[in-house]
Amino acid sequence: MTFLRFILDDGPPPSFDEMQAGLQASEPEAGFISIDDDPFAAHLAYGEVLLAVVERNVPGDGIFEDELDDLREEVLKQDDQRREIVLQALQRATGMVAFQPLPGDLEFDKPMAWVIDWLFAHRSGLLQIDLEGFFDAKGRIISLL
Repeated sequence: MTFLRFILDDGPPPSFDEMQAGLQASEPEAGFISIDDDPFAAHLAYGEVLLAVVERNVPGDGIFEDELDDLREEVLKQDDQRREIVLQALQRATGMVAFQPLPGDLEFDKPMAWVIDWLFAHRSGLLQIDLEGFFDAKGRIISLL
């Protein structure tokens, strides 16, 4: 299953309320639904349809460091001159917003793109997409995976 991760380098990940406000500006029917009142996990939804599980990861949560280690390991396998840019970004990482798409009929790309666009507009970091690579705010690929 493909994961997407927005790797922040300017502080902890925004709350779901912050991302919800940004998402509502683009599409009022899209939003976040809490999972068991967990401030670090929610569903991205469009109306009543659940599109993805979204997690906010921070240092010390038991996931953040493992994810960064796995990404470093994958980047180091690549023969890409630009991989050093990614390795430095991973070293500076302060938080992460991870998306796991759920199976369904509704297109996941648009609501996810709205959230990613909002993150790039309001925060500093890189987007990582499994089996594709790392991308900057302009959608340019920085390093392949």
